[in-house]
Amino acid sequence: MIKKQTIIFILICLFAGSITVSANDIRWLTLRDGLAGISVNTLCEDPSGQMWIGTSNGVTLYNGASLRNYVLPRTVDGQPCFCYDLDIDHKGNLWAATKGGVYKLQRYGNEFERVAPQISQAEVVLCVGDTLFVGTPSGLCYIAGNRVETVNVTGREVRDNNSV
Repeated sequence: MIKKQTIIFILICLFAGSITVSANDIRWLTLRDGLAGISVNTLCEDPSGQMWIGTSNGVTLYNGASLRNYVLPRTVDGQPCFCYDLDIDHKGNLWAATKGGVYKLQRYGNEFERVAPQISQAEVVLCVGDTLFVGTPSGLCYIAGNRVETVNVTGREVRDNNSV
């Protein structure tokens, strides 16, 4: 029995050692390829296997062959809308946490729409069922339907300018 386990272990080691990744296997996406911004901050895969890329200047959809950009409105002071985080809800809608607030792209939609204008800056989004949780520099909010609630989080664990 020990001999059989030893042979299997050796075969696994030989197989694992034969796997290599070359530079040709890596696909780089840059501004020249059509990426929306120079900095990539977040990635989110949708159910169809396409990748949503949150950048310093909007959101890019990568389908494995080509890129499509989605513009986020500029912030109040005219700066690009830096996308910090993305998540997809169970209906297939894309949510973006940005320097300018929370935005939603309807499934198969072409434009982001701002939701919850009382949230001026969002850094983290998480979809759980029909509720969207939003982390901001001042605390935690959640959006359920048309209702926006703030969760008061206090204590030594939370510091200024930390998203919950």
